[in-house]
Amino acid sequence: MAGGKKGGSLCLKKLFIVACCIHTLPPHSTFIKLIHAIIFNLKVNYNFNISIYFLIGIKCYCKYIYSMLQLLKSGIYQHTIWKECDTIKSKIYMPPVYIQIRDILVEKINSGEFISGNQLPSERELSETYNVSRMTARNALTQLVDLGYAYRLKGKGTFVKYPDIERDFVKLSGFSQMLKSKGIKPGNKIVKSEIVEANKKIASLLETTIGTKVYEIVRIRYGNNIALALEYSYLPVNLFDDLLRYDFEHDSLYKVIEENYNYKLKYSKQWIKITTLNKEQSRILSVKEHTPAFLLESISYDMNERVVESTISLNIGDRTAFYTELWPNKVQIHTNDFAEK
Repeated sequence: MAGGKKGGSLCLKKLFIVACCIHTLPPHSTFIKLIHAIIFNLKVNYNFNISIYFLIGIKCYCKYIYSMLQLLKSGIYQHTIWKECDTIKSKIYMPPVYIQIRDILVEKINSGEFISGNQLPSERELSETYNVSRMTARNALTQLVDLGYAYRLKGKGTFVKYPDIERDFVKLSGFSQMLKSKGIKPGNKIVKSEIVEANKKIASLLETTIGTKVYEIVRIRYGNNIALALEYSYLPVNLFDDLLRYDFEHDSLYKVIEENYNYKLKYSKQWIKITTLNKEQSRILSVKEHTPAFLLESISYDMNERVVESTISLNIGDRTAFYTELWPNKVQIHTNDFAEK
């Protein structure tokens, strides 16, 4: 029995050391494992040492919970990034406080809580809200300005400004390729992808008859994680067998058209109008109803002058700019290369 007690006590000590090492795991899982281990040993080895380790374990756990509550009370959500060092150990990276405050403000801008033109909280307000120094608050606002999310007016404060995304009408290029060429990180989210019957509007764009089976792919288009546009793409089913097997959150639509189905794009016709977003469109883009937008309609043709794709794109007005070039009639422009979408 003496050997058993000694062995059980040694086992418990090891379990306690492991529990302390992994205390940064979700609190409930660590705590439950520790308690289960202690209860198991209590059944065969109840002595003073076990009670001491139990109390120490509870103390460590309570100290951890207290520190987390203090952080939550300050209004700052601690985001941890786990980096694997080897198969046993891992380290936690905690961003500086001003970066955490910056990220909170960026999230509020992206969600529409702060819209373009809104004045952001002052340094004093941020320092009081998050219980930080004025210097930390100033650094957070400076980060927003440097990233293009805000601008400063001397004597007035800091105001929200969405980074300008410039789209050009000079060459045929897809949304993602256009953003990449400007050093902007593109992103997509599929809202819907299915086969539908073409209504009058879609049939007109695709130069087909009403009721024709077409693919409808609806995506939210992002630039640097900011929603920029709601895009509806339409393609004839008879030209693209099993098109929906592709993942158009990651796959380029134009690249699939050209490389997988061998329809080389020749040119595109485009029209642009001013409109406002309805309730459903505003909900999808997380902006206010009736937000001004550019309505962009395009029809893409292959080398045989056949319509292969049409797009209706709603671009949020204060997040998009358009660019084109005008040349004298005597200048002839030859365009042979087309970028992927």
